[in-house]
Amino acid sequence: MVVPLGAALAFTSSNVPMITMHNGAKSTPIDHDTQWEALVASPGELIDLVSAMLGVPRPAVFSAHRYLRLAGFITQGGRGTSAAKMTPKDAANLLIAAASPGDLKDSPAFIERPGGLISPSRKWQLGYIAIPELAALAPDHAFVDALEALIAAATGGSLQRAAQELEGGPVDLVNDVAPSLNIEVTILGPLPRGSILIEQLFRDEEDGHSQHPDNHERHFYGNRPTKPGAGNLAWLDIARGAELDVDLRTQMTFTHRTIAAIGALLADAPKNVVKK
Repeated sequence: MVVPLGAALAFTSSNVPMITMHNGAKSTPIDHDTQWEALVASPGELIDLVSAMLGVPRPAVFSAHRYLRLAGFITQGGRGTSAAKMTPKDAANLLIAAASPGDLKDSPAFIERPGGLISPSRKWQLGYIAIPELAALAPDHAFVDALEALIAAATGGSLQRAAQELEGGPVDLVNDVAPSLNIEVTILGPLPRGSILIEQLFRDEEDGHSQHPDNHERHFYGNRPTKPGAGNLAWLDIARGAELDVDLRTQMTFTHRTIAAIGALLADAPKNVVKK
């Protein structure tokens, strides 16, 4: 299967998004009341897509995938038809590793921080759109959990439905220049931190797209203990020696485009769908 860098989002008569891949195959994502038992995307396809969307050389993404797999952060399997099928969790881990600062071999440590990169903002309170996967997260969820939820929403279709509601009609989250739904996922370094911004953009006749004054929410991840009130410093996500020594501050951001493209890849031709 050709990696769907330009996978198109078409629409059925009921306005449910239909994903059209480059090879002509079509599939309609399931809604959020069902879950995937098996996903079709192979590790190689996910690596290719992450490389293409982020502009990171494929060997670097391949190495990040390898280190994550060795550390137990990527689903493992055999080769060929027995290869592991990638999940939203795998995709979230690989995106963070590929975009994180520092040596790729240290990327698993970015994900498995002592403090878990937890948001002090706790629950997402999006009141203007419905993203059930995000709303279902626990108050003490981690950065990778929120990214996984967004990818799961893109896979299952709820992210597309939310975008259509804001747009008032069809929208292509991968290829449209400035849809009303804007999502920005940022990874900061050398001290690992993350942030996720979800906002509605509205069209101003004079200025083009501008941020909606009320409909936006940003969560920062990091800078707090995993167990509030715990006195043990081991629970704190404090800086490590090498992170303090490096003076170059980095900020890497990807958007809804990458999330939607990965969702299209994972949603293509499901093998089994099981009701919760």
